[in-house]
Amino acid sequence: MRKTVLLFARPKAILVLAVVTLMIFGGAAFGLVAVTQDALETPNGLKSRKFVVDPGHGGIDGGTNSQDFLEKEVNLEVAKKLQSELMERGAKVVLTREEDLSPGNTGPDGKGYNYRRSLATRVDIIEKNKPDVFLSIHVNASNRRPATSGAIVYYNKAVPNAGLLAETVQKYLNMVTKKNGFKEHKTQATNFYILRNTARPGAVVEIGFMTNPQEKAMLKQETYQWELARAMADALAEYMSNENL
Repeated sequence: MRKTVLLFARPKAILVLAVVTLMIFGGAAFGLVAVTQDALETPNGLKSRKFVVDPGHGGIDGGTNSQDFLEKEVNLEVAKKLQSELMERGAKVVLTREEDLSPGNTGPDGKGYNYRRSLATRVDIIEKNKPDVFLSIHVNASNRRPATSGAIVYYNKAVPNAGLLAETVQKYLNMVTKKNGFKEHKTQATNFYILRNTARPGAVVEIGFMTNPQEKAMLKQETYQWELARAMADALAEYMSNENL
């Protein structure tokens, strides 16, 4: 009799064990789904925000160049990658140029080219679109100090929140440059044309030094360009999430 009871008890025990297991793992799975859903719904600071990204130079104005390096090309590549990152996170992005042309000037041959008109056109684009933030992308140079490396973010201290923006972007870029063996920098207040002629918060971002051989080689690599773009996108997400803005 005892043996019979045990035989009939085993299926019941197996059933109980199966139910308990389902409850444990089912609950864990539900928790995982809930966490994942929460992560998807967490505000990233970028959704529905608007940005203007300015790839410096263009057309006949090549920027800081060398025999195998054109600043205008690197600026555009990084700007487009930043645009892609921001749009993927729900932001709206306007580029001041999308090809090898200088804003406000026609044709790459430089006929009738006017540097001041180019700068004024970039400012006009910013003012017309009224972005939450604008970033102007450039590459630095220091012929006298070829060992100098790293990204530097410039801002106009007269514009509200521009300092906070610059510090946030600088922080994220410093993480990238430090990881790759380049120098960390502090932000610098300055009076560049594009910064002083608009009231929109913005920054000029010198993403590295083409006069440093190692950094120059990295700046030409797509993987490093993506690193820089993602760092700036992360910085903008943090900045836009700041409750004190």
